[in-house]
Amino acid sequence: MDGEGEVVEEKRKQKWIIIISCIVVSFCLWLYISSVNNIIKTVKITVPVTILNTESVSQYKLAVLSDKKYTVSITVKGVLPYIDEVKADNFKIIADLGDYAVKKGENKIPLSIKEIPQNVNIINKDTLWVTIYMDDLEEKSVPVKVNIVGNVKDGYSALDTVVTPKEVNISGAAKYVDSISSVYTNIDLKDSEKDINMTLPLQASSESDTAISNIKIQPSVVSVLTPVRKTKLVSVNVTTKGNIDKNLNMKSIIAVPDKVKIAGTDSVIDSITKLDTEPVDLSTISDSGTLNTKIILPDGVKLLNNSDTVQVKVTLENVIQKNYSMDIQTKNLSDAYNVTLNNTKESFIVSGTQSTIEGIKNEDISCYVDLNSLGEGDYDVPITIILPDGVNKLSQSPSTVKVSIKKKDSVSPSVTQ
Repeated sequence: MDGEGEVVEEKRKQKWIIIISCIVVSFCLWLYISSVNNIIKTVKITVPVTILNTESVSQYKLAVLSDKKYTVSITVKGVLPYIDEVKADNFKIIADLGDYAVKKGENKIPLSIKEIPQNVNIINKDTLWVTIYMDDLEEKSVPVKVNIVGNVKDGYSALDTVVTPKEVNISGAAKYVDSISSVYTNIDLKDSEKDINMTLPLQASSESDTAISNIKIQPSVVSVLTPVRKTKLVSVNVTTKGNIDKNLNMKSIIAVPDKVKIAGTDSVIDSITKLDTEPVDLSTISDSGTLNTKIILPDGVKLLNNSDTVQVKVTLENVIQKNYSMDIQTKNLSDAYNVTLNNTKESFIVSGTQSTIEGIKNEDISCYVDLNSLGEGDYDVPITIILPDGVNKLSQSPSTVKVSIKKKDSVSPSVTQ
């Protein structure tokens, strides 16, 4: 009995030891958790600053000099674990230029805190400010430039681009406005075969072609029209009027270039094979050389890569004369006759270009009388002179010759015995 009582007493003691141990462990854990949740931590965060009412400074004839991203460093504190989860974009901090009078140069603008996460505080919220620099407000008018990129479809050409308006007004800090030479937009031709008509935004550009964004452009967009037309290569035909001096010969007259590329609508281009020049007055030309003349363009046709004039290259040669004296030949005389001429020489004068005349040989000229169908008797026969191409006969003496035709004496054939 006593033994059983001791065992029961021992188990009761062990039970109380376990209960007391659990209470102690639980209390210690509670103390640890309570201490952790009450730990306060301080951190520094760089937060972006939003600048409001930048245009309000124009009332002071000023403009914000920089378009950089403004930031401010803030010191925040809070308990764990909330403080470790705080990020820069959880805050909204602004600088409202409309609330302050500003001056040219450096301006320290106080910051306002508009949004802050729960369970944290900003320690330095009363000493937050941002430095913003101001410059004189300047305005001017600048031309609009259109940058062409890409190419139209093969067989077509882009004509001159028309932009509306041609000039726009820009305003902003004098430092930036003074550096701007033009504003521009880009247009992509992208294999087009039709007119390109678009409304495009503008971008300011400095003289070094650096894009500048912190200025105001008014209007901010322009209308851009680029006509696209079919193209064709055609020859240039030189037309003339008047007569050249009789002592000169026109060796050649050609256009330089002799072909030009034209553009126009399909219906117009398809019907054109050549373009005429305005007439060149030959009576005013006395020597070889070049002169300019205009190309006559039909309505709806435009020249590409050329002005509306071409050079006309004129090559002249002197016209000279030369005296000849040649034997008079006979042609087409029957074998039954003999012929006698009262004059066997013919004198004549020819004219032609110097190179042609100097290149003539005697065998190039024929001088003869044609006795075809003439029988026995005396005749007055015209003398025929055949000259090479490009040679003209000016005179000949005599123009006829007296011809005496007689039958040949009959000769009896010899008989061999």
